[in-house]
Amino acid sequence: MYQIKIDGSRAAETLPRMSNVVKSHVAALAKMINCPIDVSLEGVARANAGCFRMPLAGLAITGTSCAAPLLQTEADRISRLLECDMLLLRCEGVKGISLDVRLSHKDRWLGGYLPWMGGDELWLVPSDNRLPALEVFGGLFERNLLPFADEQSRSAGLDRAHRALADLARRSI
Repeated sequence: MYQIKIDGSRAAETLPRMSNVVKSHVAALAKMINCPIDVSLEGVARANAGCFRMPLAGLAITGTSCAAPLLQTEADRISRLLECDMLLLRCEGVKGISLDVRLSHKDRWLGGYLPWMGGDELWLVPSDNRLPALEVFGGLFERNLLPFADEQSRSAGLDRAHRALADLARRSI
């Protein structure tokens, strides 16, 4: 398996090389979050490796086509190295896209999140109702209330986010 070095100035943190499809979806999600990406030399090297860091949001995003919990250990190390929250985007063929979330103030991964859009706002909604919804607005913010009122609104927002992500991913290839 090929590996990509994430940070050359410290101990080498590596990620398996990701497919172009996964990389385009990671880039698309970074565009949807709409926060400046680190464009330093290290930031560009990370982005080329498929790990986008958004310092103002305290967030990094990477991706894989592997099922959970694969790659969580590597992404966790990178999250700690960069001192930020981490989104691990999973492109799992027929299952579609889901996100594992590592908040820097939590001791564990939160899995099974789906992107949801209502107008121009982006949220990450959990598949498990016991987990908090995450508002994406210059960072990740836990919310006790969901951004939709009923199952129809949930479905429409998930569909809107899926179409927006797929459209941006097609343009980034």
